[in-house]
Amino acid sequence: MPSAFAKLDRESVVGTLRASGSRDPDVMHAHKSALLETAKGPRLLGTVLLASGIVAALTVVLVPVAVPLMLAGWWLRRRGAVNVATVEAGFAEYVGRSGPFRPRQP
Repeated sequence: MPSAFAKLDRESVVGTLRASGSRDPDVMHAHKSALLETAKGPRLLGTVLLASGIVAALTVVLVPVAVPLMLAGWWLRRRGAVNVATVEAGFAEYVGRSGPFRPRQP
């Protein structure tokens, strides 16, 4: 699994799905869920940092700390949102490329 702070690209998402070696919808959904869980981590951390920055900005003394906290939080939330969109696009590309999930006919 990629790092939570890494920027995902469609090729790595498709490669992870292809590496599963299965076309079973349940397996594909499990891999997609694992990728989404990794991609959503920065969004949660970014929200916590933004909230911390806002609380710190309420005190005049902590304003120099608040600005970097809010910038880091904004950056992490944006990175997480882009990664989630990339996972969704990569999954759609893989499903579209490999065709619909149908059991093999004997």
